[in-house]
Amino acid sequence: MSSRLDQITDWRDRSERAGYRVGILAEQAGVTERQLRRYFRAKFGHSPHFWMTSNRLNIVRQLLATGRLVKEAAFTAGFRQQGNLTRQFKKYYKVSPRSLHDL
Repeated sequence: MSSRLDQITDWRDRSERAGYRVGILAEQAGVTERQLRRYFRAKFGHSPHFWMTSNRLNIVRQLLATGRLVKEAAFTAGFRQQGNLTRQFKKYYKVSPRSLHDL
């Protein structure tokens, strides 16, 4: 099954421009949220929200590995509050972001 969404190759850039909001991402792609969720599950194996969050957390992990501060990494990856990043990071990686920064 081919979808016009298959023509989109810049999902990471689009998700950043959408402020990591599924509704805005769907709107930018010209589909409903439901269509976008179905597409992401089929294409990436996850919901768009999970996919965007895991990409953002990966960005944070890479920034922390280069010595960036947690607050700085959170801002760069689009987290409005450092506490939200910390909760998401612990849930995903099972360690605090500060523990990676302190290595």
